[in-house]
Amino acid sequence: MRYEKGRVRFRHGAVLAALALAACSAEPDRPAVSSYAAVSAARSCIAGALTAVTVDTVPIGPVHGPGRCGAIEAYSVTALGFAGDPIVAQPAATLSCGMIPALDRWVAESVQAAAMVAFGSEVERVSVASSYMCRAVARTSRLSEHGLANAIDISAFTLENGREITVADGWRGAPEERLFLHAIYNAACGVFETVLGPDDNADHRDHLHLDMADRGPNSTFQTCT
Repeated sequence: MRYEKGRVRFRHGAVLAALALAACSAEPDRPAVSSYAAVSAARSCIAGALTAVTVDTVPIGPVHGPGRCGAIEAYSVTALGFAGDPIVAQPAATLSCGMIPALDRWVAESVQAAAMVAFGSEVERVSVASSYMCRAVARTSRLSEHGLANAIDISAFTLENGREITVADGWRGAPEERLFLHAIYNAACGVFETVLGPDDNADHRDHLHLDMADRGPNSTFQTCT
């Protein structure tokens, strides 16, 4: 299923309504990413200071290879969301500049609102299954967005009251868990370029995959299954 950009935007009110390694390239190591567009987007993000440097978002410099993998600037991220109401990211995620404001927006505007409606408690921690990792998309030779620090996989959400909601069990689990996970999935479709989950295929049976894949200057669609 494909969603037109801008059409699927879940903010607090919309969330409430929604609730009723495969191998790396064998090329020599070099500080390169897979496309000039990805480099350009990263430079624009950095130049525009779209990602604020904080104690929870620390620049770690460029990531080099192997092969086509890498990022011109990466960040170690230990918390997501807006200042004053962060969610711990555990373990720390290694991400590109453009992924961080998108994640912060999704967490602050959608995840916390959905958690309050479904459980009466906000999310305290997300479990990061994967962030930067040099690999191809499963069963293909195409470089994964993980290889550009341009993707994150989230496997679970822990509430402030201590309850853990896993994607593996909750996607088709208790009613309130299903409502929460499906609501934040749908909200992500209005923020990220690609959103994949258990309904996509067996590779995503236990996590939500979110990325900001470059689909070209004339792209008006997002992939959201």
